[in-house]
Amino acid sequence: MIKYFLTDAVAYPVEAFEVRYTSDTSVTFSWSQPSIGAHLTTGYNLTCVPLLTGIPFPQSLPLLAPTRSSATLSGFFSGVRYNCSISTISQRGSSLPVSLNLATNGTAPSGSPRMLAVVPGEREVVFSWSPPPVTQRNGVITSYTLSCSPSPSSLPPTSQSGP
Repeated sequence: MIKYFLTDAVAYPVEAFEVRYTSDTSVTFSWSQPSIGAHLTTGYNLTCVPLLTGIPFPQSLPLLAPTRSSATLSGFFSGVRYNCSISTISQRGSSLPVSLNLATNGTAPSGSPRMLAVVPGEREVVFSWSPPPVTQRNGVITSYTLSCSPSPSSLPPTSQSGP
């Protein structure tokens, strides 16, 4: 436990910052006011930054009222990990942030592989592709399924799954 003297800090950090609910695109947080200096609190700043490159922007809420002890943030990407932090604001400045990591629920990708290339060989065919854009993956893609039907159509189709 960290002890503060009332004159030591500009603002005192929140306590018990936690996630109450997570969906694929929104998260509900809760927290407790600082145990000391709560009367100095004028609001809270809540921000979430994606931990995955290629996600276009962090999510944040405007200054939250000092009486608030929960908030829901929307606009997240599905299946992405975020670092979320909350700071207490006072007339003297802001507290050190209290942070946590979370992941939104994943869903099936909304995008398809790109730049499909097919190189036929004598006894094999080589397929290559690029994954969908990060914002359309909706989480970590763990495998792809490739299906082919040989010609003539009297032969059975084949299928291969893998990373």
